[in-house]
Amino acid sequence: MSAAGAAHPRGVLTVGASLFSAPRLAGPAAAAATLPQLFQPAAGTPADILLVDGAEPSWPRALGRALDTPVRGVLLCAPTVVPAAEAEALAARAEDAGRPVVVATPFPYDAAARDALSRFGPTDSPTLIDAVVTARDGGDGRPARSLLGVAFLAQLAAIATITGPLPVLTMNLDTDHAYSAAGTRDGLTVVLAGLISSLPTPLLRIDLVGVHRRHTIRLANPGPSAVVSYGPLGMSGMPPSYEGGLRNAWRNLHAAVTGAEPVRFGLRDLAAVLASAAPWSR
Repeated sequence: MSAAGAAHPRGVLTVGASLFSAPRLAGPAAAAATLPQLFQPAAGTPADILLVDGAEPSWPRALGRALDTPVRGVLLCAPTVVPAAEAEALAARAEDAGRPVVVATPFPYDAAARDALSRFGPTDSPTLIDAVVTARDGGDGRPARSLLGVAFLAQLAAIATITGPLPVLTMNLDTDHAYSAAGTRDGLTVVLAGLISSLPTPLLRIDLVGVHRRHTIRLANPGPSAVVSYGPLGMSGMPPSYEGGLRNAWRNLHAAVTGAEPVRFGLRDLAAVLASAAPWSR
C-alpha cells in the first residue's frame, strides 16, 4: 500500500482532502463519505485517489496533470464535451501508467441503466430509444451551455451503457438552454432532447421501444431510479433503487485500483461517446 494509505485500515484508499471542501463537488464527496470502509480523506498526506472536475472545459489538462502524479486512481466527475481524440490520448496515458480512471457521469453506473437491456429477449432488441434529460441551473456561476453539455454527455453515456455503440448524431436544435438530436445505426433510431430546468434534481427518462415490449427508465441524481415495463401481459415494474450511480462509480474505482474488477465506464468508453457527440458545438 502507498504511504498515503499506511495510516488507514487495510483496503482503505485515501482521497484528496480538497474534494470534501469543494462546493461544486458536493455530490461526489457525499457519495464517498457513505463508503468509509473504502475511502477516507487523505488528511495532509499524498492521496491514493484524485478527483477531476469534468465540468471545466479544461478537464483534459487537469486529468493529464493528475496522471503525472503517483496517484493510484482518478475519478473524472461529470465531464463536459471535448474532442474524442483528447479522451483517447488520455486513455493511452492512463493505461501506460497503470492508473485506472473511472468516468463518473451521473447515470451510467445506476443499476437501472446497467440492467435495462436484459429485459429484452434475444429476438426483441429495441428499435427506438427516446430520451429526455433535464439539467438544473445550480447557481454556481457556470454558463447554462456548460451545464447542458454535461447533461448531454451523461445522457449519451447512459444510453451507450445500455445499447453499446451509438450512431453519429445530427443536432436538430442546439441552443444555450435546450437541444434535440437524432441518429440511426443498424436499425436502431435514437432521439434525444435536453433542457435547462428549474427542477431541483437532474432527471433522465429513457424509453426503450421494441416490437413487442417497451421499457421506461427514470433516473434521478440524486434520487430513486425505476424501470417500468410494458408487454403482452400488461405493465410490470421493479422496486425503486435508492442507491445512486455515483456511489457505484466510487465502488468500481476502488475495485479497479485493488485489481478486483475492471473499470466499467472509462476513458475509452467516454471517447466512443464523444465521437457520437461530435456535432455538439461548444
